[in-house]
Amino acid sequence: MTDVICVDRSVIGTEQHLLCDGQQQLFIDSIPDNVWHLSGQQKSSGMCLDTLLTLEKKIVDRTPTEKYVRSLLKLIPNKEVQVPWRFILPSDEHSMFIKRIASDALKAFEACDKTYMVDTWPIGQHLLLKLQQAYVDVEKLQKLIDKRAGNVFALQSFIPDVSGACIVPTYNRFGTTTGRLTISHGPDIMTLKKEHRKILRSKWGDKGKIISIDFSALEPHVLLYEAGARTSKGDLYVSINDDLFNGNMERKLIKGGVISVLYGMSAKNLSEKLSEPSDKIDALLKVMKGYFKTKELLKRVKETYVKQGYIRNRYNRLVEVKTPLDHIFVNYYAQSTGADVALLGFKMILDELNNTDLVRPLFLLHDGLFIDCHESMLQRVKLLQDVVVPGYIQKFHLKVE
Repeated sequence: MTDVICVDRSVIGTEQHLLCDGQQQLFIDSIPDNVWHLSGQQKSSGMCLDTLLTLEKKIVDRTPTEKYVRSLLKLIPNKEVQVPWRFILPSDEHSMFIKRIASDALKAFEACDKTYMVDTWPIGQHLLLKLQQAYVDVEKLQKLIDKRAGNVFALQSFIPDVSGACIVPTYNRFGTTTGRLTISHGPDIMTLKKEHRKILRSKWGDKGKIISIDFSALEPHVLLYEAGARTSKGDLYVSINDDLFNGNMERKLIKGGVISVLYGMSAKNLSEKLSEPSDKIDALLKVMKGYFKTKELLKRVKETYVKQGYIRNRYNRLVEVKTPLDHIFVNYYAQSTGADVALLGFKMILDELNNTDLVRPLFLLHDGLFIDCHESMLQRVKLLQDVVVPGYIQKFHLKVE
């Protein structure tokens, strides 16, 4: 078994490899790649024990005996302050405190399933580390801010530095239950209105373009591929129409059926929304559910939930389900798996393009990637049609705009 090294930000170096505040970052940087380590914060390292424990919903108590905490709070009421316990606790108490953290961390570590953290998580981290600064048309941005058009806070987050570039966004991979990305700091591409993306400009001016690469109907494709099926065309709804209805069904009905399968919209509500007879919708949904084999997926996912109290996605990421309804199980599975498919797929695409000097990844937006592309690479990027990601043999279709 790999060694477990606990690195607590408040303690001095000991034989247990526990370091003090001032030495912590230096020590973390020198830790071998094959060693798990605990430091009180998530790090980009592939063997960050803090990240593993967060992913696996394991808690290690890092506070000393209550009486010391209570006494300190009288002097320092701010609970967010990092406390140098090694200077405060009696020597014997501090030694017991550290041994308890190390023991609890080891027990938690041994109880964790490490598959997702080792095989899938680092790929997403590597992708996020590839992101570069986006350049902004300051004049267009200022006009939108002055007009107070749309989400002003989102617009203001794109205010660039003197070079005309804004900072690289910081993404939070724990911001949602299913692992879909949120932005914790920096340009908020998530809430920027689509028509306001024109504020982005290429680093190369007229010799470059801002391009979005999107997965086409990502979550429905996940469900379909879980059923062992394939799509014959890039447009999922056309493919379903051809496969199930010989091309004779209206697109809005196909799309409505997919939404019902994925999000649990009832036949009654779908019938009212589409202004279609209930018997027609009932027949449609029966065919669609059989096509996606949601009953089989639901059975498999619920068995995990009953045994363990949570579900796991295709890549073994733990997903908590607080409202155990059938459509929630299906939706969470598809959404969480889709989040990983997107990160894996975009990493593969960038590796394939293999030219970060001429293709600059800027932002991730759920199942989309924004790049700044030099004109010499435009044709190559436009030819991207699909990608096969680890875990599936079927192709995931792409849209390039």
